[in-house]
Amino acid sequence: MAGKTSFGLGVSNVGAPNTGVTAYEYGTGKSHTTVLVVNQVDALTLADGAAIADGYLLYTFPAGNILINGAMMSMAPTAADSLLQAAATEAGIGSVIASGAVAVLSGTGTFEDVITGQVGVIDGTADAAAVTTARAILTAGAKTIHYNLAMASTVADGADLSCDIAGTVTINWSTM
Repeated sequence: MAGKTSFGLGVSNVGAPNTGVTAYEYGTGKSHTTVLVVNQVDALTLADGAAIADGYLLYTFPAGNILINGAMMSMAPTAADSLLQAAATEAGIGSVIASGAVAVLSGTGTFEDVITGQVGVIDGTADAAAVTTARAILTAGAKTIHYNLAMASTVADGADLSCDIAGTVTINWSTM
């Protein structure tokens, strides 16, 4: 269940979390810190013996120009199929949801334009990273944040290809 709690912010100047995400908002009218607590079952669909990228919408920023000043994540993906749990992955945070037959996020810059891909596995171990410099200015259209994961699986057993995600993403951002 999505939810949000604001501390020191006007209700009109915060974003909207997706299902399975609770947003805690801190700051003033222009300077914000959003803490996203994520716990979503079947958030991603993985590949059976192939490369694939998938993502999950975490948060949609409010209207206006947004500057992301810094971000950090500690996210733990868990594959349903135990044979997929050892597959090497690359996880990141981007302004566009990852998709397609790709094994790394770096082929499309917006798949990881907030936090670049972190190498990991999908056994419930957290992929952690922090960025301390401005990474993205989001202007036109929807301003969204996605948890993205890419992998190349050699497992082809036809078992459950779903992946749960859990963890925390913290974003420091400003309205411009």
